[in-house]
Amino acid sequence: MRWPYLVWYGPNLPRTPPLPAQVLYGTASPGAFVDIWVYSPADGRGERCGQTLMFSVLADGAGQFRLDPQAAAWPLFGTTCRGEWRAVAQDRTTGLFSNWVSWRTAWFPVHLRP
Repeated sequence: MRWPYLVWYGPNLPRTPPLPAQVLYGTASPGAFVDIWVYSPADGRGERCGQTLMFSVLADGAGQFRLDPQAAAWPLFGTTCRGEWRAVAQDRTTGLFSNWVSWRTAWFPVHLRP
């Protein structure tokens, strides 16, 4: 039996909408539901800041699962709040938890000349 894990890749540019967002990948028991808790930073700016969010996804027959903007029903998943984000997953079949994954989001001003 494999231990579930998350691997963070990002920022990713999903095709629809073409905006930056995060994507979490992992492995769990084949066909298992996976609960993923995402902790957003409390920077006081943006939507859903300073909250704990829980998402459930279904692993495929090989045990692979993915949490992306479409699965989260949130086009800007993981990018709206500045600071450190953290996530952990639990395989409902085995009850095992993944390692913690963290990433930082920062926004920088861009000046365009007319």
